[in-house]
Amino acid sequence: MTFDIFVRDDEKRPQVGSCVEVDLPQSFASARTEDRVMQRTDEDGRARFEWDEAVFGEVTISVNGDNKGRFDLEDGAEFTVVT
Repeated sequence: MTFDIFVRDDEKRPQVGSCVEVDLPQSFASARTEDRVMQRTDEDGRARFEWDEAVFGEVTISVNGDNKGRFDLEDGAEFTVVT
């Protein structure tokens, strides 16, 4: 299971080094050790999240502590959030 979150500013420029946090869905409870996971964005403004197991349901995405909303998760999903 892989999904990417792209962080952009209001002029669509990638935001490098942003702290992206994801609250995992309840459906993933058996495989997780935490309710929330964090990645920093790379030079493309991308944070990639990967697990060996499928994860489905809604996730809440926050960037630098600012809640950006809930998103439906599926394998290979890509989300773009504006800071």
